[in-house]
Amino acid sequence: MKTPVRTRLLSALLSLVMLVSLLPVSVFAAEPEAGTWTKVELADITADDTVAITMTKGDSTWVLPNNGDAKAAAKAITGTVSGNTLTTSEKDLFGWKVVKGADSFQLVSAATGKYLYSTSSNNGIRQGTGENRDWVVDTESGYLKNVALSRYVGVYNNQDWRSYTSVHANIAGQTLGFWKLSTVPARESGIVTDLTTLQNGDKVVVFNPANKKALSSVYNGFYNTGVDVELTGGKLTGYTNAELWTVNRTESGAYTFSTAEGKKLSMDTSYSSTPLDKANVDWELSAAATADCFYIKNVGRGSYLEWYAEKNNWSSYGTIGSNEALFAQQLYLVADTQEPGQPGQPEDPSAPLKNGDQVVIYNPANLKALSSEYTGFYNKGTDVTLTGGKLAGFTEADIWTVGVNDDGSYTFSTAEGKKLSMDEKYSSTPLDKAHTAWTLEQAATEGCYYIKNVGRSSYLEWYAEKNNWSAFGTIGSNEALFAQQLYLVGDEMDQPAGSLPQEGAQVVLFNQNAQGVLAGQNDNTDSPAINSVSAQITDGKAIPENGGVVFTVERSGEYYRFRNDTEQTYQLLIHTTPTHLCGELRTDAPLAVKYHIAAENERFVREDGVVYRCGEVYRTMVDKTTGNVLSRELLRRNHARVLYDTAGLEIMDR
Repeated sequence: MKTPVRTRLLSALLSLVMLVSLLPVSVFAAEPEAGTWTKVELADITADDTVAITMTKGDSTWVLPNNGDAKAAAKAITGTVSGNTLTTSEKDLFGWKVVKGADSFQLVSAATGKYLYSTSSNNGIRQGTGENRDWVVDTESGYLKNVALSRYVGVYNNQDWRSYTSVHANIAGQTLGFWKLSTVPARESGIVTDLTTLQNGDKVVVFNPANKKALSSVYNGFYNTGVDVELTGGKLTGYTNAELWTVNRTESGAYTFSTAEGKKLSMDTSYSSTPLDKANVDWELSAAATADCFYIKNVGRGSYLEWYAEKNNWSSYGTIGSNEALFAQQLYLVADTQEPGQPGQPEDPSAPLKNGDQVVIYNPANLKALSSEYTGFYNKGTDVTLTGGKLAGFTEADIWTVGVNDDGSYTFSTAEGKKLSMDEKYSSTPLDKAHTAWTLEQAATEGCYYIKNVGRSSYLEWYAEKNNWSAFGTIGSNEALFAQQLYLVGDEMDQPAGSLPQEGAQVVLFNQNAQGVLAGQNDNTDSPAINSVSAQITDGKAIPENGGVVFTVERSGEYYRFRNDTEQTYQLLIHTTPTHLCGELRTDAPLAVKYHIAAENERFVREDGVVYRCGEVYRTMVDKTTGNVLSRELLRRNHARVLYDTAGLEIMDR
């Protein structure tokens, strides 16, 4: 009869366990820590110091180990001397304490507490409780000398440590040395001003001091969000674990910045965003014009990390623009690994969420996600599907940012920072009312949680009968309505569908199949239609060609309306001359203001042999009556390849 597979596997496992049990413990021991020691005189050694004892002859320096016993001589183990520094393969193996008396001293193993002593029966030195444990440094020979037995200590034939009644030929020509263990002072958190002080594995916060914004690993669409921070007395506050980046330096000298999950800040082969784990993960750091700041440049793309203040997110750009302060970043070393901004918070390895996580809360029984949009007083449910561990169908309105309170409870916030809550009464879960704290309890349904409001002791429920989300004081008879799952939204997952526009937003209407936006009505009076204007999506933004119509969003209950606010008729005429592109904007009635479109900070830059025209395009609105400037707006940054003859141009090389 064949042995069942399970039985055979169990037998093999037991055999492996028996084999492992026979191995010495040292097989599994951690790699010992190396020791660094500094030259010291005996007179300067204190009771608190840990010292190494050496004998040197020629190029060989032997270090006295502290793990000996009363039966055998100590082995001769070499160390490495460079100037006044001794390096040993292990730190703990060579440490001694010097106990000074009136005219002599004793040597005590820092590891075992045993004394170094000499015997009268032979030339060995031992470690234990022997009586002959008093030593001096002989003034004539410079050797370590046992007081009671007048024996001199040295290393025999690169083999072991011995003591002789004279400076015997076996140990002649050796020099005694004392070395104090070098202790590296504890590193403190603070601004990094010298890159050489950064070590692989260090944790840093990257922030823009001009705008007090830290680079987060949490994204708003395609772009890193900025977290408000304060630097007071050299201490940075306001950041969370989502703003901690682990630094490592590559063999090429570049740097990587990784999240707690090991995902690296990067740039893809196109676009100005800085996602995680895309094609280009290496960054170059160089001193900025602003003191104690650095420019952080993506090696593969040649673009500089920027706090894009106008868009309120982090981005990158190919050159240091006219506002240098946006590109001048600081690094704050976080030496204390305690969770920032939450002193004393106990670490709970079972906690499913951490600060800054973005999640979709959904009911797996009904495949409904908790939306931040409401029907009346109640949260809507968004239809989602779960296939191969991937959740699909959710929108940005269904993504909640997690906050961890001091007591271990959670908050769930919208992109605008409004918290899911409950008011003093009613079963609805509005935003920013009295009770914003929630706890998670393991549900009876595997892989699910009960989400309980702390202040109201009510459980979040998909109220299937009413087709909305609500809360109830107890887990009802239909447990599946209360058993929710949390889907962590990471960069490797598909981007959710775009959120619906807010009332008052200005939008163009883009058709994916047509790759165009709505434009003006055509001239067909019998069967009028709306023209389409070509558009392309870049960095999540629609860039239409001439003629796209901008609409203002209105809400009518659950429905949307799109209003064209322009009351006048406009006509844009474009023509070219041999040297210029000319445009003329006409209207059927005069305007109270005039606009100036101008390019600033124009320059030509050669990158990898290709010439680009770079600069910023600003629109200025001026009151025609007073001449006062009413507004000034950056329309776009140009980084366009030059396709005409570049001879005669003043070109900067990068």
